[in-house]
Amino acid sequence: MEARTLLGLSTLWLVLAFPALHGAATAATLSAETVRQQLEKKYPDKGEACSGLELRFTRGTKVVALHAPLLRRELPGTQFFLTELATGLYEYPRAETLVAASQKDGKVRIQVCLSPVFTDTPEEFLTQFRGLQAKTAEKRRLLGEAIARLFQKITYRGELRNGDFQQPGPSIELWHNGHFWREVLFDFDQEGVLRSVTLANPKEKVKD
Repeated sequence: MEARTLLGLSTLWLVLAFPALHGAATAATLSAETVRQQLEKKYPDKGEACSGLELRFTRGTKVVALHAPLLRRELPGTQFFLTELATGLYEYPRAETLVAASQKDGKVRIQVCLSPVFTDTPEEFLTQFRGLQAKTAEKRRLLGEAIARLFQKITYRGELRNGDFQQPGPSIELWHNGHFWREVLFDFDQEGVLRSVTLANPKEKVKD
């Protein structure tokens, strides 16, 4: 009896100390150094000035892991990092950059999103959020703000304002340096499944 009790306590201690051993294992954590190596391959530093829209990851540039616990739970195979890429533009020499990093079959894959102040947000980057589910207005708010906060991080003097997550048409405003820059739009179906995320230019919306 005593042996069984001790075994039970030992098992409980293992579960508390090493939760990944109990139930589903958590996704592997990628380091900033691993992401740095991928950026160096994709945007090699040639040791000379960039030209035009050319992008380079220059030596000494920081790569910082972004703390996004809700997205870490919803997208367990993906981590987000912040960095900068050098450009060839005099008026915008370094572009704030968001990196989504994932690993499959031992291979690391990165997707890059430059500041919405610098350029349009690529559709490929936005599609990774499709399929996430939020059935209530409160859950839509939490998910929507978590996603929008990613873009706020790479927007110069970025702010999120006036979020409205009631159906239909949940949205939140992304402001840049005191200006309403982009409207982040979310399209959920009747089951609360996210079908799309769009960063719309409010000036173009007014024209339409």
